[in-house]
Amino acid sequence: MVVMKNITYDGEVISMDCYKEGIENEYFFVAINACTREIITNSLEKPSIYVRQAVSKVLELYKEGELPSEAKSIWC
Repeated sequence: MVVMKNITYDGEVISMDCYKEGIENEYFFVAINACTREIITNSLEKPSIYVRQAVSKVLELYKEGELPSEAKSIWC
């Protein structure tokens, strides 16, 4: 599970604070170009399942036209 908070969109870039398993001290930051779907910033500095899930979920919400300030992605 990854919890995304403070999701913002400036017309080009979607940015968010992310928390692995919803734990406050397991924080990382991600910024994505909404048009190209390219990760611009990943504070973890390397790919992880948490980054992939956060990006996938927020881009899905963006595509649906509904980008909330907080979201959660849960997988098995």
